[in-house]
Amino acid sequence: DGAPDKVRWVILDCAGISDIDYSAGQVMSGIMDFLDSRGVALILARPDEVLLETLRRYGIESRIPADHVFDDLSAAVAAFPRT
Repeated sequence: DGAPDKVRWVILDCAGISDIDYSAGQVMSGIMDFLDSRGVALILARPDEVLLETLRRYGIESRIPADHVFDDLSAAVAAFPRT
């Protein structure tokens, strides 16, 4: 809320996240609720297939549009709409 510019994206670099347990999935869902309520998009950069499968099982992946998932962190940053 105190950012000098409106926060529109939060990019989560998933390179070091190979799996999350149920509790972490619940926390992530709560964070997504918080971001959604403020009009902020969650962007995933460099998630591996195991992580994406876990997010599918928890019903989280369906909340993240395909165009918000990037194989490369630099590509995620470059895709940010600057207007």
